[in-house]
Amino acid sequence: MQQAFLSNSMNVLIKETNNQLKGQLAQYDQRLKTIINQIFRKQRMFQNIYLFVDVNENIINTQTPFYCPSNISQKESKSIFCLMAYQYDETNYTELSTAIQKQFQVVSLFHQTIQIFDATQFIATGIAYTSDDSIPILGTWPALNSTLSYNAHQRSWYLSHIAQMKNGLQYQYSDLFTTIFGTYTIAISQNLTNKNNQFAGVVFNLMDFNVFKKNFNADYILTNIKGQIIIGQFKYPPNTTKPIFFFNDSITGFNQVDWDSISIIINDTSNQYDIESLSNCSQDVSDYLCRYNSLYGQEVLIIAKQLEYPPYPPQIVIIFKNITEVYQQVHQLNQNIYLLFASEFQKDIQILVLVAVGIILLFLILLNQITKSLNLLIKYSKFQQNNLTYLKEQYQMNRQIEAITNFYNFKQNLRMIRFSENALDQLTLQYFQLLSILKGQQGEFKKSEECLQLEQTPYPKTRYFLRLSQTQTLHNYHSIIDGKTVNQIIQYFLIKKQKY
Repeated sequence: MQQAFLSNSMNVLIKETNNQLKGQLAQYDQRLKTIINQIFRKQRMFQNIYLFVDVNENIINTQTPFYCPSNISQKESKSIFCLMAYQYDETNYTELSTAIQKQFQVVSLFHQTIQIFDATQFIATGIAYTSDDSIPILGTWPALNSTLSYNAHQRSWYLSHIAQMKNGLQYQYSDLFTTIFGTYTIAISQNLTNKNNQFAGVVFNLMDFNVFKKNFNADYILTNIKGQIIIGQFKYPPNTTKPIFFFNDSITGFNQVDWDSISIIINDTSNQYDIESLSNCSQDVSDYLCRYNSLYGQEVLIIAKQLEYPPYPPQIVIIFKNITEVYQQVHQLNQNIYLLFASEFQKDIQILVLVAVGIILLFLILLNQITKSLNLLIKYSKFQQNNLTYLKEQYQMNRQIEAITNFYNFKQNLRMIRFSENALDQLTLQYFQLLSILKGQQGEFKKSEECLQLEQTPYPKTRYFLRLSQTQTLHNYHSIIDGKTVNQIIQYFLIKKQKY
């Protein structure tokens, strides 16, 4: 599960990294085109000024242009458009005013025009031009320190432009060359034409790599088709005057095989190449080329693209990203997700504990209520049972009392009948005696229901205990039954005695 989770995290982050690389490439591509387009606009502006001078040459007053001074500061150099000529210095260059009057007018007018603009708006290097006159001249902004030995018609940028004029393209791009300052650069140039649309010179710009470095990060490389680095922020050896190749392992960390892999991707427009076979990383982590960089000691993702030529230079843009950063981001992402999961899990556990405690408390409350109800039911059952027992005992006691009372009354009635002189009573006595004889029973009388009930009672049946008129009999009876019952019997007999 952990491996699957890690794999999913890696896939998500790699997809995001691919999107970032695409976005970064598009951003750098647009930034580079913006810089080059500014160069194009400055060159077209110079072309328009040249045409204006060519058309209105007779009405423009000739002015002596600034001759490039021998020593000028960098700040002052951006305030003038100056001119210098091969084998001419400040002492004799005014003699050229007749031979190259038009060039003087162009330089003088452009100097006045350049002051209108804010120099900080030109993020690329300055502009320069040379005519096709027999005397090589150079008009340049920012101003350069003059030198008698500078022959514009023998410089690499001029020779490269002349050699490429036949390709029919408006803008030409030179190979890397070394400037008079000992640094290497490339030139972007176009034809300078007169009013008859004839070649009259070259207007060009040198790409200032320091300006480009300010606009691009260290992960950006611009090379030509040979692999020579045009823009790249590496630690170059001191006093380097020659171009550095992309596959210079000691400086860039990439080797010849790395460059060959990039060349295959650039040249194969059908996209039929196998990206996995070109990569040498430990695992397949992207849709882009992945190579090991010995300088960083890490695996890097590489995305390469050739600029749209024309109008832009036929250069190769390379962007690389340390894949270790991707691994670190995956690890950090996993840590964040784990912490989030742990936090959510802890919250869920706390909620479950609270719910469980609530359920237990509710169960205990219900159990307590059920127990109370059962206790009340048990108490009520016991009460009813005791009540029934008491009623049964009372019923039996009442029957016993009734039997004793009936028996007593029977005895009293029988005694009264015997001694009665009433004819009806005598007839009743005779009737009982006759009935007893007819049923074949011995004895004076048949046992009545009262007698039968009395016999079934647990009380003594002797004649002595049935003499209820004696106190001793009541006392003995009292020894068997409780005091309440005795009091009820005594009260009963007292009431009966009052009636008789």
